[in-house]
Amino acid sequence: MKMYNSFYIIILCFILLLINCKKKESPTDDTVPPPANTNDFAYMNCEITDFDNTNGQLVLGFFDSQVEWDKSVDGLAYRDYVVDVTSDPLIIFMDTLPAGVYAIKLYHDENSNNECDMNLLGIPTEKFGFSNNPSIGLSGEPSYDECKFIISLNDTANITIDLIG
Repeated sequence: MKMYNSFYIIILCFILLLINCKKKESPTDDTVPPPANTNDFAYMNCEITDFDNTNGQLVLGFFDSQVEWDKSVDGLAYRDYVVDVTSDPLIIFMDTLPAGVYAIKLYHDENSNNECDMNLLGIPTEKFGFSNNPSIGLSGEPSYDECKFIISLNDTANITIDLIG
C-alpha cells in the first residue's frame, strides 16, 4: 500500500511541475513597445583636467535628481563610470542619455581602492571635482543646483571639470 501512495505522490508532483512550467505565450504585436528611435537621445563629452599623474582610475557619478545627489553613497548615481586614467585631459563620452538636467561628481582614485581617501578631518586626499566647477568652501560639497546642467534632445553637451585638491 505504501508503494501505491509513493507512486501517486510522484505522479502528482510531476503534474504540478508540468502545470507550473507551462510555456509562456509570447506577447501580441500590440503589447510590444516600438523600437526607440536612435536619434531620440542626448550625448555628452566630459573633459576632466588637472591630474597630478595617470595612476589608478577616475570614478564618476552622473546624477539626474537632487534626491540622488543628496543621498549619494556608492551606487546611487543615475550612471556610474570607472575609467583608467590614461591622459590629462581625460575625455569620457556618454551616449544614449535622455534629455534632462544632470550633475556630476567625481574623484581620481589614484590607488584603485574604490574609495575617495580622506584625512582625519574628512578632507579628500585624492583629487575630486564637480560639474560647473563650483568654488569649494568650508561648507563642503556643493549643492545639486550649483552643479546641474541641461542636455537637450539630439544635442551633445561639452562639459569640462577641473580637478581640485
